[in-house]
Amino acid sequence: PEPPVSATIALPVDFEEAADAYEIAGFDGGVASVEAGPDGAVSLKYVKGAGQNWAGAWINLDTAVDAANGEVITADVHSTVARDITLKFDAANVERVASHTGSGWEALSYDFTGAMPADQTKIAFFNDLSQQGDGTDAWTIYIDNLAQTTASDTGGDTGGDTGGDTGGDTGGD
Repeated sequence: PEPPVSATIALPVDFEEAADAYEIAGFDGGVASVEAGPDGAVSLKYVKGAGQNWAGAWINLDTAVDAANGEVITADVHSTVARDITLKFDAANVERVASHTGSGWEALSYDFTGAMPADQTKIAFFNDLSQQGDGTDAWTIYIDNLAQTTASDTGGDTGGDTGGDTGGDTGGD
């Protein structure tokens, strides 16, 4: 028999492939896994534990994000606590912040218009950069349905560039 064909992970990402198809990791106190979320849909689970304020999780795509497909990144994020959730193109050190109200699943939008970096495959997430997490449910978020679009119409606060580095190397390439 022929070996199975591995999935190519590119935007949009809905985490419905086998968990081992995704190159993900937590860093500096963050823990990442692919598993069923609160509604049963398979998602990226990110738990912020004790560690650095920038403890986070990342996913590495098999193909680079292309600005021609849109400069807005959207994600469905589940949180039970109001938090600012940062999305960062790690290698380019370009990030945006969106506010989550803590009401369960919300569609967040990260507007990189005019600042979408080229040749990026690694996307990092940070849950409230102002403080350490403690690994409890209050510091657990689920991320699903990562996509690109040309319009910022999914709601949420697109915030602005927070400027500067969030600290720490998230490892990997």
